[in-house]
Amino acid sequence: MVFGVLTDPKIISRAQILAVTYDGGRGKRIRPCNARGTIRSRIGTTVPARRAVHELEQGPGAPGTRMRRPGEAISQLQAARAAYQELGDLVREATTLTGLGAAFLKADQGDDAVSTLRAAVAAHHGTRRPYSEAVALGNLGGALMMTGHLDEAVEVLRKADRIYRQIGNLHGRSSALMNLGAALRKAGRAEEAIKPYRDAAALAWAAGDDQQAGRILALLADTYRETGQHAEASAILRGSRN
Repeated sequence: MVFGVLTDPKIISRAQILAVTYDGGRGKRIRPCNARGTIRSRIGTTVPARRAVHELEQGPGAPGTRMRRPGEAISQLQAARAAYQELGDLVREATTLTGLGAAFLKADQGDDAVSTLRAAVAAHHGTRRPYSEAVALGNLGGALMMTGHLDEAVEVLRKADRIYRQIGNLHGRSSALMNLGAALRKAGRAEEAIKPYRDAAALAWAAGDDQQAGRILALLADTYRETGQHAEASAILRGSRN
């Protein structure tokens, strides 16, 4: 079973290590929040932290995305969250929760990922940042799949797709629908997975991401074979070669 983890590329700034310097999905850079040195003193700027954060920032399917030291990233992100709680910075705390949930997911700590990402979704919803909420929902869907909560994973991923559609994010929709197809297949609903996969591939093409489209088409071909539709599977594979 293959499913991507969509990690918000704005979770953490290299310049501030674990102190977020981007405003959610708006792409607006914010001046670092030092607050009398609290963030810097609570979080630190060690080389291992930079490495863990760099790996956390990698997109779905990128080589080397499995963290070498997931525990280190988790402890740094937990420190960041505690610092933002102390400062009352709800936006950065919400974004750090998304990163922490993704770190738990990469470390195969499914239950911790689920609880953390539920909190991240609620926090992003409360701060009215739909892009960041959709990212957290996508990661939550993956965590729910990992822990066997497949029906909820399907609903969560559909909600992520709806939000991405509302804000016009094609790549986000493609990733959410790809994961939705995976959740449906894992739940024994392979026939229902065909449409999400087809839509996900079309959206990836529209977003100019041929590599993701190719991955999704391979999953679609597998799904056609799984449901006994071998002619359709062959047509997909012939088309991908062309």
